[in-house]
Amino acid sequence: MDINSRDVLFAIFRHPYAKQTLRIARRFSDQGAQIILVTDSEFSPVADLTHIQIVVASEGFSIFQSCTAVTAVLETLNIAALRFCDKTIYNRLENAENLFKDFELFCPGKSFDTLCMEYLKAFQKKDNS
Repeated sequence: MDINSRDVLFAIFRHPYAKQTLRIARRFSDQGAQIILVTDSEFSPVADLTHIQIVVASEGFSIFQSCTAVTAVLETLNIAALRFCDKTIYNRLENAENLFKDFELFCPGKSFDTLCMEYLKAFQKKDNS
């Protein structure tokens, strides 16, 4: 609702291209926001709206498109972005974990989020030293 030129949209836009993602990107662009795009083609329908475009090939030896390369890129960007977050990000992750428990979104047991929290706490300690 309150999109402005200080906002950044990080969009992932792969074939088959979702109309909703295109609509959202147009809305952000119309409001002057920056758009970072991860896509499978430099000719993606959102390409002309983006400020930074990261093209990750998805074709492979199979008849199915691969998610492996884009997943590696996204995980790398995620880890790199943590360096720019303030320390309250860790509180936010703990709050999210509590919401997952409250709404019983996942089966009981060790979840990915719990493993991720341990990694992030170690990462935070490393950053502080």
